[in-house]
Amino acid sequence: MNKESIIAIVLGLVLGVVVAGGVVYLSVRQQRIQNTQITQSATPDAGLSPVGVPPTVVIMQSLDIKAPQSGSVTDAREVRIEGSAAIKSLLIMQSPLAAVSQKLESANFSMVMPLALGENTIQVSSYPEGSSAPIQKTVYIYRVIQ
Repeated sequence: MNKESIIAIVLGLVLGVVVAGGVVYLSVRQQRIQNTQITQSATPDAGLSPVGVPPTVVIMQSLDIKAPQSGSVTDAREVRIEGSAAIKSLLIMQSPLAAVSQKLESANFSMVMPLALGENTIQVSSYPEGSSAPIQKTVYIYRVIQ
């Protein structure tokens, strides 16, 4: 081997070690930064709310399906779904056959949905007044021929 080849190999090795060291240094530094951010966000009173301002109370809304139970088997062409949700919420029921909606004036509701043969997946969604996030439940009803 001649001199130029040996110099090129040595310079390549040195440059490789420098680049690898830099990559290791940056990854360790990034990991330390992430650990510091996790620790700061996990500590209570991390300066997220101004002094003297009371915390906001969030009231969780609910959606309860009372009848029929998910997984029920029937030979009827339609099913009455009964349950309860927040007053003045928008209730939407969707299946591959139909979509029904109702603005609730009371906490209890009762709606009729048509059923296809086989498995029927009915998505029940409640949009409480003043909230854009829906509360959703899925009911599975199986229609058979007898």
